[in-house]
Amino acid sequence: MGKPEKNFFDLAVKDLGIIKDNILMIGDDITSDIEGSINANLKAIQVKTGKFQEKDLKHSIQPHYRIDSINYLPKLLGYYLVSFSPIKLIKSCSNNCYE
Repeated sequence: MGKPEKNFFDLAVKDLGIIKDNILMIGDDITSDIEGSINANLKAIQVKTGKFQEKDLKHSIQPHYRIDSINYLPKLLGYYLVSFSPIKLIKSCSNNCYE
């Protein structure tokens, strides 16, 4: 068992003891990280490093957010926490996550 299997993510959530609404999966692989987490009903952030490829932009499953670098994560998390609303659309985040 491993990513992208739903059971993998479900077990991780259970081990953390946190409700799914409070978890953001961060990864660079569109299939194992993003598709897997979304299929497990988790919010997903794709980082455009490592395994990211331009073709990911056209993949059938898309992350809730996409950031250019992990360096943008604190700014994105600030935006996410301030918004207090479910993420419904992809938001690419590079220089300004608040736009």
